[in-house]
Amino acid sequence: MNLPDVDYGIYQKLIASATITTLVGGAVTPRIYNLQAPIQSALPYIVFYHNAGGFDNLTPRGEYTFDYRVECVADSRQVCYTVANACATHLHNNDIPLTGYSNYSTKIGQVYSFIENDNGKQYWRKGFDIKIRYSIE
Repeated sequence: MNLPDVDYGIYQKLIASATITTLVGGAVTPRIYNLQAPIQSALPYIVFYHNAGGFDNLTPRGEYTFDYRVECVADSRQVCYTVANACATHLHNNDIPLTGYSNYSTKIGQVYSFIENDNGKQYWRKGFDIKIRYSIE
């Protein structure tokens, strides 16, 4: 049994939002990355990754629960919070479709924010954990 490609689903969901893509580089080359942004990426950008989860193994039916982390990185608090809030609005309680699977729950859990200082620059980070549940159709 293969795991659903949730990475693809989240990416497609994020780039489908004109609000989000406008904030992170435009529809042609949005700065939305899985796992890690390239070194010296322009700011702001979004990074998302699989944090935990997989097969539920609670019933004979194929059900999955995935915990993902979605994070914005920017050089100002206002921009960082604007991008993170746009992502939260676009993902929370909304369907992240994947062929062959039914997405029956998408909920934000923990929310966090912090600042990093590196080589005399400040990097604002704001993000959230999101729990995504699927079953095989």
